[in-house]
Amino acid sequence: MITDLTVYGYKKNAENFMDVHQPVDLKENLMKHLEFAMRFPNHRFQIPAINNCGIIAQYYLDVLLFLTLMFRIILHLCLVSFASAVTLAICQEYCASVMGGPNYLNCSPWNSFATHHNQTCYNLCVHNCAVKWDGACMTGSRFRCCLDTTPTKTQEFKRSGCNKAYNNLPGWQY
Repeated sequence: MITDLTVYGYKKNAENFMDVHQPVDLKENLMKHLEFAMRFPNHRFQIPAINNCGIIAQYYLDVLLFLTLMFRIILHLCLVSFASAVTLAICQEYCASVMGGPNYLNCSPWNSFATHHNQTCYNLCVHNCAVKWDGACMTGSRFRCCLDTTPTKTQEFKRSGCNKAYNNLPGWQY
């Protein structure tokens, strides 16, 4: 008995649904829209909303500005990271170089800081060259292996003990 009632209920609901949701005739639908447009030609739904926007919203200038700025920021970050990697490689090569005598073109005149078992001077040189001075310490007499030699009393070059390795003094054997 319950199954007959539920089947009858489903059948009745299906018939009601079919009556309500009949497909719309396209010609009739078009005619209704045209009649509405003729009766209300200046209705707010007849005019596209984009016509009421300012020039910034109409041409999406705010979106274009945002995308342009994001592109430039990403491009800048990529170029900075690439330049930093190149600077680091150049500084590593410079800090490992040996000239064979006093010269400002190479880091150490006698022994390479990179081959020493204690890498302190090499690491200081690379860090100062790449991070602190951005490669500007490889020229001039103010620096020795990118370690500052001024002011005289507090110079990093002597405080670190790298002057012994630089000048091939005893106490800093390889």
